[in-house]
Amino acid sequence: MKKVKLVILLTIFLSNLSFSQEMKPLYKGLLYNMPIENAKKELKKNIQDYNNISFGNGIVWEISEPYLIESNGKLSGLGLLPKNKILGLKHENAKVYLQNSRKFFESKGYIVLKEPDNWDIPVLFSQNNLFGLLLHNPDKSIMIDLRSIKSVDSNYIVILTIMNYDIYIKGLDAMKNQVKKEQDNTGF
Repeated sequence: MKKVKLVILLTIFLSNLSFSQEMKPLYKGLLYNMPIENAKKELKKNIQDYNNISFGNGIVWEISEPYLIESNGKLSGLGLLPKNKILGLKHENAKVYLQNSRKFFESKGYIVLKEPDNWDIPVLFSQNNLFGLLLHNPDKSIMIDLRSIKSVDSNYIVILTIMNYDIYIKGLDAMKNQVKKEQDNTGF
């Protein structure tokens, strides 16, 4: 669970880079920059829409209140987990979730932005990666981060994060600039 929180903290960092008040859809009635209290009400009101998000082939995701990503009292992103799999999935099942979810998004026109090595092989995927497979929708309003992290008992938690595209890109650029600054200050 510590790694899930780290992923969520990274997402919150990225979302803090926004000063825009524009509300854009993240998923159904959950809008980027909507007041977090309104997002919680929307989630509770339409829980059936958010607790059973089927991609077909047995791939079912859910959004629960702890995975509404908040920044400055506003909704900045969504974390989805495989339905009823809070402790994670066995390696082969995690691979299937990752690979079939990619196929789902690509069938919807999403475009791969970054594809880290072994992103879809949980046992080989580096837990130090700042992101998993990154995909965006054709109009570049939504960024998807699809990854797995090691859990307990040889399980892997598969996480699908939905963020505003512009904020995610600004966050990646800020991290790159910070790394460059640190490297420039080494004296080499």
